[in-house]
Amino acid sequence: MGFQRGTNLKVDLHCHTTASDGALSPTELVDRAAAAGVNLLAITDHDTVKGVAEAQLCAKKYDITIIPGIELSCRWANKQDVHMVGLGVDPLNPKFIERLATQELTRQERGRKIVEKLNRLGFEGADEWLAQRGIITPGRPHFAKFLIEKGAVSKDSEAFKKYLAIGKPAYVPTEWCSIETGVKWIAEAGGVAVIAHPGKYKMTHTKLRRLVECFASVGGHAIEVISGSTNRDVVNRIAALAMDYGLKASVGSDFHRPGEVWQELGKTGTLPSTCDAIWDRWVLAIE
Repeated sequence: MGFQRGTNLKVDLHCHTTASDGALSPTELVDRAAAAGVNLLAITDHDTVKGVAEAQLCAKKYDITIIPGIELSCRWANKQDVHMVGLGVDPLNPKFIERLATQELTRQERGRKIVEKLNRLGFEGADEWLAQRGIITPGRPHFAKFLIEKGAVSKDSEAFKKYLAIGKPAYVPTEWCSIETGVKWIAEAGGVAVIAHPGKYKMTHTKLRRLVECFASVGGHAIEVISGSTNRDVVNRIAALAMDYGLKASVGSDFHRPGEVWQELGKTGTLPSTCDAIWDRWVLAIE
């Protein structure tokens, strides 16, 4: 099953709305996904499921199925930030909602510390900027936009490179839940855990292999073999890791906003033939 197997199904299992750091509301995002021909779409906002219900309601007017999802912030080996997509979670699960509230508080505290660091760097007013836009739980892309508007940088990537990435002056290390805990939370909410955008982490292939091994050993289910416009050599290496550790393959644009062609909705390419697609269970349910 799946469009990689020769059908017209178009899958995107990683995208963001205004419920976290995306530019489009859940309704706007589903409208855009439908226009792009996406049939199977996962809403995976950072540490929240608040955008899922609106997306599901909007999807009723299209030939598109919404998979309730999340992108959970985690820590590996108590030092490496790793993101984990949860697919098929129950967005109404009380225990899951309670657990996500702790993540939200952690994210808010990190935001306050980033504001303080930006103030010390001479970029004052980030707290007022966030408040004016109704942003209660900011992510680093929000601060990147703030820095662009302040004239400190010209684009998001420059904001991260100069100020917000690991080791830069406005970066704040954060005590997220462990990988083992994240996999458990997702499983207990009825979902399956997926390592998000492994090709984007600043680590050697040997270190990435150790991460995948750890993830698989604690019950992780899949890995994003394709994320956005991942280089084909990287795709093949990640596909080999999936096979080595018995993980299924996922794909996602990691869409945040229009105008970034490298992560447009539905632009997820073709999986290597060795991969076992994670979305077959939902395809069977659709059919």
